Amino acid sequence: MSVSSCWRRWRVVLAGGGLAYAGVPSFHRGLNQEASGITADIRRSFHPTYEPVRPARATASSELAGHPAAFVIDLVSNDYWAADTARDARPTLAFKFARPTDVDNLLVTSGAGPVVAGLALGAGGPPLP
Repeated sequence: MSVSSCWRRWRVVLAGGGLAYAGVPSFHRGLNQEASGITADIRRSFHPTYEPVRPARATASSELAGHPAAFVIDLVSNDYWAADTARDARPTLAFKFARPTDVDNLLVTSGAGPVVAGLALGAGGPPLP
């Protein structure tokens, strides 16, 4: 394959890509989103910056009465979310933020105090209040 035929093929590929980028909105958006994601990943790898942010809302797959998912984000130190593990063997939490947010680090602290040991022990620990 000669250099000129190789160059000709690249020009066709580039021209086709340029036309697709200009003429197909979904291709344009997809390529821009991919490039933006790659750029953000590179930036976070070389120059991580963390900005404290709190969720606006928390929901859970289950909760016990008096211990709703909202307690996970309320900043009160003597309440807590408790999942109903009798009905939900794999409880989950979901957080909603006020604006699009990349979460690179997460700090979770317990408000359960002395009850934490009992929660970790399961049925062998003290009953939940």
